Amino acid sequence: MRLTDPASERLQLHAELVDGAAHHARIVREILARVGNKWTVTLLRALSTGPQRYGALRALVPELGGMGVVSKRMLTLRLRELQRYGLIDRRHCADNRVKYGLTEFGNGVLLCVRDTEQFIRTYLIAASDLRSLVAVASEVPDVIAGVPVRA
Repeated sequence: MRLTDPASERLQLHAELVDGAAHHARIVREILARVGNKWTVTLLRALSTGPQRYGALRALVPELGGMGVVSKRMLTLRLRELQRYGLIDRRHCADNRVKYGLTEFGNGVLLCVRDTEQFIRTYLIAASDLRSLVAVASEVPDVIAGVPVRA
């Protein structure tokens, strides 16, 4: 049995925590890189209402994304990519047609995207309010009642 002093144990625990945090940070960066491309979030949103056929997705994407029409090739590539990442699945229907739908993981990622969007909206409103206050303060005379005012 090897005896270690408390300081060594704390250092070992700290090293394990740092390694774990670095690993999780890599995972987060990888997921953000995959979700952050031009069409992914729009496709996840289009599938949030339920499974969709290819043609329906192609029609929905420009409406949801506001980024123009997605080419057939690009839509096919993105759908395959999202399927490979485990965000969507390809379902064969009884009428020999295919529908795409969100997986449980895809639903989870979409919830995170929506939370992020809400955070950004809140932050932008707060930042906008702050910029407005700074703009108003810059229009006020430099001295009010003998007290210097800085914007």
